[in-house]
Amino acid sequence: MIDNPLLDFSRLPRYASIRPEHVAPAIDELLARNRGLIATLCGEGANVSWDTFAEPLEGTNERLGRAWGTVVHLHAVDDNAAIRDAYNTNLPKITRYYTELAQNLELYGKFKALRASREFTHLSPARRRIVENSLRDYRLGGAELVPEKKARFAEIQEDLAALEAKFSENLLDATNAFSELITDRGALLGIPDDVVQAAEEAARKDGLGGWKLTLQAPSYGPVMQYAERRELREKLYRAHVTRASEFGKPELNNTLSSRESFDCGRKRRACWDTRASLSCPWFRRWPTHPRRRLPFSRTSPPGPCRTRARITPSSRASPAQTSGLENCGHGTWHSRRKNCAQSSTRFPIRK
Repeated sequence: MIDNPLLDFSRLPRYASIRPEHVAPAIDELLARNRGLIATLCGEGANVSWDTFAEPLEGTNERLGRAWGTVVHLHAVDDNAAIRDAYNTNLPKITRYYTELAQNLELYGKFKALRASREFTHLSPARRRIVENSLRDYRLGGAELVPEKKARFAEIQEDLAALEAKFSENLLDATNAFSELITDRGALLGIPDDVVQAAEEAARKDGLGGWKLTLQAPSYGPVMQYAERRELREKLYRAHVTRASEFGKPELNNTLSSRESFDCGRKRRACWDTRASLSCPWFRRWPTHPRRRLPFSRTSPPGPCRTRARITPSSRASPAQTSGLENCGHGTWHSRRKNCAQSSTRFPIRK
């Protein structure tokens, strides 16, 4: 029997169970192993090749990812106080490690050296993609930031990870908190018999009579798909789409967490200077950036239409000259395949 199943999945017997007390020791040991290997790979005279550098680093990160992925899965499907506490205790450690990994200039330099070496052209397409994706992740992870902004970036990453965990927990708690007790068998018309039987057993476990419906997938899915009563479907649907919102319990409201997450994204983008921001997808997706602002947005400053017009309106323009064009109402005629830069009107594309 393995003392800690999270440490070695290759020798994990089928009857081994992972318990909350296994999480912290396994994560600490795996992080220590990874940091030791990184120190060895970054040492002076270390050879930069796929076999001696990239493969060992990918392998050790894969072992850590599999172990932590198991913890994440348990937190999602078998949530309880013990596993939730173990997850939240070790989440900052994992976030801090991956942030340090992405900001490691020595590893970044070695991946760039591997990319520029002759060996790179002889690697398989999958291995070349791993190297290129690693270089991308180092750039986006803040490896090129100045030390002060690196520290700030790491703090924001930890805050964002904690907010995401809290968001998921509130959503799960809101899902588990809702139940609808049905006392009229006629309200369950159309629902499969096995689902009705499970609902009756759920109500009996709570010491109640009737049928207990929840927002869990085995109950919610069949009700929404087969129930004939529109009122029942509507009630469960409203409860499902408003989980962890301002319409539910205040302690499970995710509105504030969402706003704080957006604020963390804004702070993270602020860590990049203007030149680096143009290559950062977080910055490019931000709609207020001038390069991403749609030309026909209502927020565009007033002024003459900036779209190139083929014909200016004139009383002398013949119908043949304006065929296939639309008047945007700002003094110019446009092709139906173009948009007016001042108006929010999008002309239809006609074949």
